[in-house]
Amino acid sequence: MIQNVDILNCNTVQPQHINCQIHRPSFINNFQCYDYENKPSSLTKQPQDLQAKFECFYSRLLTFTQSIYMIYVDRIQVSGYLYISNLNIRNNDCSFCTEGMLTIKNVDINIPEFNNIIFKQLDFENNSCGSGCLVISQQDYINFPRRRVLQTLDQTRFNIPFTVILEESEFVNNSATNGIVIVSNLSISVMENKFIKNTGFDLSGGILFLGGQNHNFQIMQSEISESVGNKGGALYLGNKTISNNQLLLILLSSNKAKSFGQDLVDVPQALTISLDKGKSLLNAKYLTKAPTIIQEVVIKPYQILGNDTLQQFITLPSGYNIKNYEYYDEKSKVIQTLQFKLKINRSYCTIQKRKININLQDDGPFDEFESNIQYNSTSQDYNLDDLIINFDPYLPYDYVQQLKFNCSSVQIPVINNSSPYNILGYSNNYELMMNIRTFKCQRGESYNALLGTCNLCDASQSLYSVVIKASKCSVQDDVTMISVKSTLIELRKNYWRPYDDNNAVTLCYNFPTNCNGGWSPGDESCAQGHIGALCEQCDLYNIRGNGSYTVSDQFQCSSCSDLTLNTLQIFLIITWTLVSIVISVKENVENVDELIIRTKAIKLGLICVYFERVQLAVILKILTNYLQIISSIGTFQLKIPPVLKSIFTFSGNPIKSAMYALDCFLIQLTNIEILYFRNIWYLCMPIYYITVIFIIYFVLILTKQTNFKITVLSTTLIFIFIYVQPDIIGSFISLLSYRKISNIFWVQGDVSYLYMTPVHIRWLLSFVVPILVIFGLFIPAVLYIKMSKYKGKLNDTFVLRVYGYLFNEYSKATYYWEIIKICQKELIIIFLTFYEDSIIIKGTIIFLIIFCYDIFSKRYRPYRRVDLNNLDSSCSNVCGISIVIGMAIYFADYNGNIEILWPFYVFMGIFNLYFMLRLITLLIIGYLYKLEDKIDEVRDYLNHKYPKITEKYPQLKKYFENSKIRSERIRQRFQKIREYLWKKVEEKKKSKRLGTEIDKEISQKEQKLETNNHQFKDDSNKSNQFIEKSKNQSIIPPSNIDQDQISIQINIKMEHNQQLERSQQGKRQKSIKTIRESYESIPKEIQNIQELDFILKEDDLQNNKDDDEQLSLSFQQ
Repeated sequence: MIQNVDILNCNTVQPQHINCQIHRPSFINNFQCYDYENKPSSLTKQPQDLQAKFECFYSRLLTFTQSIYMIYVDRIQVSGYLYISNLNIRNNDCSFCTEGMLTIKNVDINIPEFNNIIFKQLDFENNSCGSGCLVISQQDYINFPRRRVLQTLDQTRFNIPFTVILEESEFVNNSATNGIVIVSNLSISVMENKFIKNTGFDLSGGILFLGGQNHNFQIMQSEISESVGNKGGALYLGNKTISNNQLLLILLSSNKAKSFGQDLVDVPQALTISLDKGKSLLNAKYLTKAPTIIQEVVIKPYQILGNDTLQQFITLPSGYNIKNYEYYDEKSKVIQTLQFKLKINRSYCTIQKRKININLQDDGPFDEFESNIQYNSTSQDYNLDDLIINFDPYLPYDYVQQLKFNCSSVQIPVINNSSPYNILGYSNNYELMMNIRTFKCQRGESYNALLGTCNLCDASQSLYSVVIKASKCSVQDDVTMISVKSTLIELRKNYWRPYDDNNAVTLCYNFPTNCNGGWSPGDESCAQGHIGALCEQCDLYNIRGNGSYTVSDQFQCSSCSDLTLNTLQIFLIITWTLVSIVISVKENVENVDELIIRTKAIKLGLICVYFERVQLAVILKILTNYLQIISSIGTFQLKIPPVLKSIFTFSGNPIKSAMYALDCFLIQLTNIEILYFRNIWYLCMPIYYITVIFIIYFVLILTKQTNFKITVLSTTLIFIFIYVQPDIIGSFISLLSYRKISNIFWVQGDVSYLYMTPVHIRWLLSFVVPILVIFGLFIPAVLYIKMSKYKGKLNDTFVLRVYGYLFNEYSKATYYWEIIKICQKELIIIFLTFYEDSIIIKGTIIFLIIFCYDIFSKRYRPYRRVDLNNLDSSCSNVCGISIVIGMAIYFADYNGNIEILWPFYVFMGIFNLYFMLRLITLLIIGYLYKLEDKIDEVRDYLNHKYPKITEKYPQLKKYFENSKIRSERIRQRFQKIREYLWKKVEEKKKSKRLGTEIDKEISQKEQKLETNNHQFKDDSNKSNQFIEKSKNQSIIPPSNIDQDQISIQINIKMEHNQQLERSQQGKRQKSIKTIRESYESIPKEIQNIQELDFILKEDDLQNNKDDDEQLSLSFQQ
């Protein structure tokens, strides 16, 4: 008996091995304690320090015992009895107590008849107890369980008295390795105790009961709360359990277990499911309670991986082991494993399955499952990792697969309904039902529609699948791919794919170096600053976080932070456009004014011959048309130097170039996507140019530096329309058309935008299509209708001033030719846009358009001047040849025929350089003519300063001659030519009258000859009829009629008629020769003058209209 003992504030120390010796006395009868003065002589030979002596003794003692404890009771016999009460143990540190703080071992009780060991009113508080605070064991050694040991329980009725009684005790804020109270192979009754805030590091945070089949455990009217353990936060009962009635008499609250069993670990009485590595358990509802207990797993609607919809059934993979299932998270790009566990305590389970419709309450038979499950002693649960479920995930949602778990080792306790509510036995009639569905096939899997399973693609076999619900796995393409995983593709450089679920790999053919390849698809695989399909667009909105980028060249980007380059580019483009407008408007105004004056002078008879100068406006129009067509070669994926390509693009499409340079500024003005706002700005730029020109013009009018002319306004409007219309049509057509890249439709104008989106369709219907109709059809149609209305009044002053820019350079018969050229450019732009990726197709169509235009141009010769017709034909030829060579270069480069590339480049460069030099020469000549007065002053100065220079260098004479003198000399020569031509005209008239008389005489003679021939034929026919009649009637003709004489007379008449006909033909040929000689008598040098534009208007000679038109035509040709 131990009563009223306090053990407070004691500490144990870490045992250390000390190199010392203790000499035992020769005999020791009893273990005795000595005070210091009466110590044995054997200890006096040790070191003098008392502390050192004690440590030496303690170390040697540990060597013999190998155990540490604070209170130890060893061996209680069968008839032994132990009673401990009012024991207070507080604030003690016994961390190294391997056997526990209060330990009772070797309780030898085979057939106990009464309560041998009683603990009453124990108070353990704030102690660190080592193995346990209170340890009671029948053996000397306790085998603490490191894993759950499941045994088959017998059905014996338990009537065993309790060996150990623990009552009215408190265990507060203690910690131990295995448990606060440990009872091994003894029956124990726990009554009216409190276990609060205790901690068990390896096992239970409360009571650890390790009883055998014949040992009983009872707990009543006790509290275990806020305790923490590794396995069983409050109670660890091993193969025992407690009845529900007993649970009603105890308080278990706020207890936690790190591994399993928040409150209690006991013999399994039911099954449950965990879907989150055992962190939470699912509830089950009773379907039947007798004779067989059947439960069904109940889940709250939850969200499964990759699905935003709440699911009503547990969802598992279909087709392969659960442990091998890996879910690919589309957002985080991380592969997650699914750990699905049955949290049960038994050794073996059988599983059955069936497919049912939950709405029909199907009670069909179960089929045996292909595999069973075993208890996992390491994870302390039954792991379903090896379970394979074959269930089609695409069946209607009403169909589920129902699993039935039957485990013979699950024991349902049979409880005594009266006190002490002990367990009378166990029943194993228990089944757990679970309804499941399967995950839909994801990336990395192929769908087998026949079996309804999802099969994992084996990357080790170069198989992968990035398309969801693919019918089969794809095989790695070594040309475009470096390696593959089941869900990922590692691309080589220069290749691109849009999304994770798209395996259509495309070569970045326009600019291969923009595509870096790698594991990441889409924008992340692009070079810095690039986004969109094939990495062709610039990251204007800083999507990738590297800053905003804009187009610096075709398929190339530069940072928006470089504002200097953008500003300079915008300034040059706007300046070039304004200069082109000013030059064209000024030239057209001068041409119209000269044409009006000339027309009035001719009507008044003041002049009849006009010497026309070079028209700069027409040359500029041909140059602009050439640049707009030739810039299409830049879309043929040719390796043209960037500077040269930029020059052609800049000159042929100035508005488009300015738009890309303005992108960095435009995104700061609006929230509208740049794809659409850029085209809105397209329409604003012409308005801006018109506004600037009009402001400058009206300022000049207000300052009286010029007069108001409607020609300036009309020419400005028409020129800007012709100038910007191809750009506007091209830009809006690019929004209307699409590019199919990697089996996805992208907006042609910006391949970072998808085509088939509601937003884009809405913009097409409300904005793009109306603008195309206005600029592509309506305005050209209005201009054509207006010119057709005034086609008979093209020389009227009003018509010339308003519409003159459209037809001044063309003949009257082809006044509409400017509309033809507009349509030509529209067709080229349309086919360029629609077939942007099909180089051969678009090149062939463009060549055919140019070829057809050239045929009609040569047929109708639309320009009034011969040299302009030739120049326009040369423009068509150069463009057509360049298109053909461009296609040949692309095809040769595609097939690797490197040896032919540079010759093609050289030929194309020669043709275009020659034509450009020709245009530039004409422009220089035109400007020199405009500056003729200034140049004459220089000539006069040089002639005065160096009078003999032309004598010394005769070849320079034409350059030093004053233009006025040269013009006067030419005018005098024209006068002489005119007089000579008038003379020839008179001769031609006489020849014409002579020819008319001869034709009249010949006609009369032919008519007379024809009459004679008819008369002769009638006589001959009558004679033949008479002869035949005589023969038929056997009548002898009169003797005076000789048939030979008749034939001779007929031949004489026929010969006479032939001679007469030959005579008439000779006279006709002689008259025709005379007329032809009169034409040929004009000197050859006069017929071949092409530098002079000899114009004879209808009003020159009204009385000889036909003759003069023929003569004018002959000179022009």
